Amino acid sequence: APDHCEVFAVDNQGTAWHRWWDRVEGWYSWRKFHDQRIAPPISACSYQDGQIEVFARDPDNGLVIHAWSWNPGEWSGWDQLGDFVPA
Repeated sequence: APDHCEVFAVDNQGTAWHRWWDRVEGWYSWRKFHDQRIAPPISACSYQDGQIEVFARDPDNGLVIHAWSWNPGEWSGWDQLGDFVPA
């Protein structure tokens, strides 16, 4: 959405974290994104206001997974994007 920025990161244990900024509150502190371990890299995109999608790799099989939000603060779980395994 306008006046909103979200940042994602993965720590050495495979935990995904995120924090966000908005014009009213500024930067929020880092918060755990999901409990499922992931493997880097992690990336995100938004193709319309109110929507964001996050991509990473499943550390167990190397498949690309994604999570998404259509409502602020409400996230899906990780879901397999397809059967492509990046080299």
